[in-house]
Amino acid sequence: MRQPILLIVLFLSSFLLTMAAFGKGRSAPPRYVPVKVGHGFSVYDLHTKLWLQRQVQLRVSSERHLPVPLMSGEHGACLHCTDFDPGGCGTGNLSPEKFVVLGGYRVWQWKSHINKDDLNGKRGFGITVDQVDAEGRSVKEPMEIFAFPAIVDQTPNEWSGWEKHTSQRHGDFAWWSQVQGKATEESLPVPYPFEMRWRLLLTDTPGRCVDDETIEM
Repeated sequence: MRQPILLIVLFLSSFLLTMAAFGKGRSAPPRYVPVKVGHGFSVYDLHTKLWLQRQVQLRVSSERHLPVPLMSGEHGACLHCTDFDPGGCGTGNLSPEKFVVLGGYRVWQWKSHINKDDLNGKRGFGITVDQVDAEGRSVKEPMEIFAFPAIVDQTPNEWSGWEKHTSQRHGDFAWWSQVQGKATEESLPVPYPFEMRWRLLLTDTPGRCVDDETIEM
């Protein structure tokens, strides 16, 4: 009985959001709409009647010096990723040790949940490398931050182009400065910076899922 009720709520929500958009003078109804699911929001595709997820690939030249291993019992993770939302952040889905080497690049891939903040382009991703100096101390490189564009009418299954970071944060509390919206910080030269691309995927189940697909370039 729960499934029919969920579908009724879903389509009522979609209808109301569409009518509200027309009321604001939009020339066409939106393709992607936020729908309340449980305690949060997921994004629904009115064309396919499926839910959106984001698949992300992150790559960096094999020429860039990274600690080996990227995950150890002594130092923990030497590659840290952060998902940024309005007013908050969380640990990203990237697994430091799960990468492949293709075409001279180390490449990571993962999927993540899309929510209503993605429709306004208010989400981002940060990646930080912790180097280990001769004394065994951790030295943080600049956090490279990527801003995801607003999801409006992008076609599912089509990759974006590869892009470098749009901003940087520095120090042990780089994530805090980003969450608090502190003044823009200087972008320092990064030899062989990370690059990111992403695409929308469709699923019949809202929420986060594990990426088990082969990495292709």
